[in-house]
Amino acid sequence: MSNTITTIKGTGIICKGNVKGNFEQVPMELFDYIQLGLINHTDLIVYTKLLQLYNADYGYAFPTIPQLMYYTRIKSKATIHHSLNTLEEVGLIQKSKKTGEIIFMLSSPH
Repeated sequence: MSNTITTIKGTGIICKGNVKGNFEQVPMELFDYIQLGLINHTDLIVYTKLLQLYNADYGYAFPTIPQLMYYTRIKSKATIHHSLNTLEEVGLIQKSKKTGEIIFMLSSPH
């Protein structure tokens, strides 16, 4: 038997300490939600985008469904609505209609 060594060349990007910009910190508790099966990876993507769009001056995020589809690269309105409903059911967001638009108030993971 021969000893074969496989070498994989990395990109040099390790996402810890040397990445500047184009990333978002999320609460670690979100991974508990995934492990418990309360949300899935698509829900996490939608939540993360809402977190990025959160406006502290107003206290909420207010993207449209088409904007969420564009930002997340999710092609289905039904998938976006399903994720938003799931996030609301588990208490991570609150949906509210004001002046004909839907706003999303983010809640901290418990």
